[in-house]
Amino acid sequence: MSYLIHHLEHCNSQYFRGHHLPTFQIMVDGNITLAQIQDEMLDWQTTDHIEDIDRHEFKKAVDVCFSMNPDLSIKYCASLDVPTEEDELEDYDCYAFFALETLEQEDE
Repeated sequence: MSYLIHHLEHCNSQYFRGHHLPTFQIMVDGNITLAQIQDEMLDWQTTDHIEDIDRHEFKKAVDVCFSMNPDLSIKYCASLDVPTEEDELEDYDCYAFFALETLEQEDE
């Protein structure tokens, strides 16, 4: 078994309508970098709700997902808001949503 990670969208959580594959989300703002998203993906709490996940295979899928961008210091989406005030931080609600596809290995 192996995995493929699909970036679905980024939006306010109330607008995300789900997906037929298992999904996970990472809070994003205008300052978050690809490296930070990668780190968040590898945090077990991000995907702990997905049953029977193989952590080793998931890590490989994350590596593949980010291998296309050699510079992980670039911003995910610099046009997003950057909350600074305490009340803004409490109300901020923008997430990048990802789907996790399980690929079955063919018997040879």
